[in-house]
Amino acid sequence: MLQKVNDHTMLSNNSYSLGKKLVQVYIPATSALYFGPGSIWGFPAIEQVVGTLAVVATFLGVCLGLSSKQYDASEAAYDGKVVVETNGAGKKLFSLELDGDPAEIEQKSAVSFKVAGK
Repeated sequence: MLQKVNDHTMLSNNSYSLGKKLVQVYIPATSALYFGPGSIWGFPAIEQVVGTLAVVATFLGVCLGLSSKQYDASEAAYDGKVVVETNGAGKKLFSLELDGDPAEIEQKSAVSFKVAGK
């Protein structure tokens, strides 16, 4: 559920995805499902149930936001660096530094690099 990356504790990808689906889809859908028929058929405590679901969704959304902020602050978001250097003649040189095995990039659908100047 939690993983440690570069001295940052954050949610695993699966936990983050599940939490995001809960906050964006399942909790609002459950709330609507209880509110709609509950209003028609007179279910008990409609305001309390829908209000509680809203508070839970808000709390989980804040937790996901904090996790996302930790992820963005860590190096885990990047597959390496694009290093930009200026030589003595004023020409810019670009080099690519990968953090892992280059063969792993072939398995990914997208890669992200941090730009670093020297």
